[in-house]
Amino acid sequence: MLTLEERLQRSIARHLFNRARTLGRIRPAPDDCERCGKQHRLSAHHPDYANALDIRWLCNRCHRLEDVLVRRPKALKSGRLTLMQA
Repeated sequence: MLTLEERLQRSIARHLFNRARTLGRIRPAPDDCERCGKQHRLSAHHPDYANALDIRWLCNRCHRLEDVLVRRPKALKSGRLTLMQA
């Protein structure tokens, strides 16, 4: 679960990204997921909320996996969360 500070950072990152996209400062989404290469509906993934405009275009499955692997590794290691739940 994200802390209050992390949720605030996420909210700010999303706002800055959406504003930059509206102004045309974000590259358009490619046709393929940057992680698995499949052609799916893509969404912007922020590996680090502190760098709001540093994004990766990922399909929904890969986006969930990245969030689990990066932001919730302890839950994954402890067995409280499995990749199937991601």
